[in-house]
Order: sequence, then C-alpha cells, then structure tokens
Amino acid sequence: MRQRRRRQLLLAALVGTGAGATVALGQALVVQGIDATLPNVNRLSSYNRPGTVTVLSADGQVIQKLGPATREKVPAGQMPQLVQRAFIAAEDRRFYQHDGVDPVGIARAMVRNLQQGSVEEGASTITQQLARTVFLSQDRTLIRKLKEAALAGKLERKLSKQQILEQYLNVVYLGSSAYGVADAAWIYFSKTPAQLTLPEAALIAGLPPAPSV
Repeated sequence: MRQRRRRQLLLAALVGTGAGATVALGQALVVQGIDATLPNVNRLSSYNRPGTVTVLSADGQVIQKLGPATREKVPAGQMPQLVQRAFIAAEDRRFYQHDGVDPVGIARAMVRNLQQGSVEEGASTITQQLARTVFLSQDRTLIRKLKEAALAGKLERKLSKQQILEQYLNVVYLGSSAYGVADAAWIYFSKTPAQLTLPEAALIAGLPPAPSV
C-alpha cells in the first residue's frame, strides 16, 4: 500500500513538473514571438536626437554639430548619481522594482486622476518613455500604448536597468531644444551634468511631463 502511494505521489510530481515546464516553454515562445515583431533594441546605440546633424571627418571625429542638440551625450558610466536619483524620484519611483510597466503606478495614477476629475498624473515608466522616444510616435492611441508596453518589456529583458536609465537621460526632451541632460544642463545653467547642484538637477528632472511649460 505504501509503495503504491509513493508511486502515485511520484507520478503526480512528474506530471506537475512536466505541466509547469510546458507552460513555461509556452510563455517563453510567446514572448520570443512578440519580441520578433518589435524593433531591434540595438538601434538605441545609433539613435540621434531629433533635429541634429553631425558632421564627421573621414576618421570618424566630430567636426561640427548642427541643430538644437549642442552637447555630447554623457558616456556610459559617467552620468552623475545626483542626476539619476533626481529623475527616478520625479519620474519613476519604482524604477528598480518593475519590469518595464508598473501596475502600482498605473493604479495610483488612476485613483488620483479620478479624484481630480482630470488627467493629473501619468503612469509611464522611464522604460516606457525611452521606448516611445526612440521607437514610437507621440500619438495617444491604445495601439501605441500597447506597443509601448511591449517594447518596454523587451528593453527590460535585453538591457540592464543602468543601461536603460543612461539611454533615457541622454535622449529625453527637456524643453528649449534640449535633448538629454547634457543639453539641458548647458542651456539652462551653462554647466556640465557633473556640475549641477541638487536644486538644478531637481528642476531639470521635473521638466519631462511638460517641458514647454
């Protein structure tokens, strides 16, 4: 009797394990299928900020930049911690907890907007904003929002949080023809990002929701 019971338990465990593996495989295949229809995230490295024409020499050196973007992007690993923390506090407090889309942020924004009777707070994460800036339009349609969420998930699977944050800080529009923190620091304060004080970094971090205002 005991042996039969053990065999039944072992069989049940094997069936459960097999079912779990099948579900996991199915989910992985679905994700891979969706990812295949989305833009290649490697385009991030070659993305040029809007309106900028860069003139290069034969050996690849920058001769001149024409257009609104006046400063070089901040190289990887050199974005000041003060600036990073300011943007996370202002734009995406749960940046390190979510996987591209933040259900908690969405719920919080819905409650606040219902209470106010108008759209007072958005729910787009930093990852979603990066996906929208580089790959999508600014149209406020359901299809675009779904693509944005799918792309945010792909970015989170392909890149580290640090890579996503640095890319975002180099391309986000911050008003007055400033694309990225380096532009904004120079245009507003005639400084490099590393020279910004806490109030200056906080001011710049508060610009993305309505930079023209």
